[in-house]
Amino acid sequence: MKTLKTRECGHSEQEAAAWAKTSFKTQPTVDAVKQLIRAEKNKRSRRSRGKAVDLGCGAGKFLPDLSASFVEVVGVDLSDAALSLARKQRVKNSRLKLIKADYFDTRLPPAYFDFALAVGPSIMGTSDYPKGLRELARLLKPGGRALLEIKNPLHASYWLPVPWHNFREKKKCAIWPWQARSALERGGFVVERIETVNYVPPACPRFAARFFYWLGGALRGFPFLGWFGRSTLAVARKPPK
Repeated sequence: MKTLKTRECGHSEQEAAAWAKTSFKTQPTVDAVKQLIRAEKNKRSRRSRGKAVDLGCGAGKFLPDLSASFVEVVGVDLSDAALSLARKQRVKNSRLKLIKADYFDTRLPPAYFDFALAVGPSIMGTSDYPKGLRELARLLKPGGRALLEIKNPLHASYWLPVPWHNFREKKKCAIWPWQARSALERGGFVVERIETVNYVPPACPRFAARFFYWLGGALRGFPFLGWFGRSTLAVARKPPK
């Protein structure tokens, strides 16, 4: 199996392709991310839609929403298979670009983007995330915002039988919700919002997904257990100069 990068939690080409081909239509995490993208659009006038970058765009599930919200969108991924699927997305934006690059060294121009998206197996999906946050800060304009997904040790992807997950390695990348704020602040960001949402891997059997959605809701009011099967979404801003 060919590995694209040697990072502890990096995906192989086979893993990335398997992930990209799964269905995200009923995923609460995806719905929450799309709502936050639309909220970002509503903050901007038509004349100042700005530019966005999706670090770890995968099959491009968020590209239509980003393209409707920003005048220029760049999708970055390490997987040729995923990028091939992303090119098939129906996106009405002539200024959409897809590039194969390392999330930690994209070679994109500095202080160029107004908004950055990093969800799924992206920069916060590796134990080397401080370096990824530095690259994210480099890409954003002063005052630019980022939306990131952070997985905690009780995240469903660490416990459910998903064939391309390496449980031992993925757990090294887990961050508790209370650690997420300090991690982003150490990366030079101002945290505006942190919330948790239900998450179950799309390849999980339907009956198991329903059970874990129910269990996550039932445990939500309990300390620690309320994070079981949930993702952390954070909105952070790069401070102005």
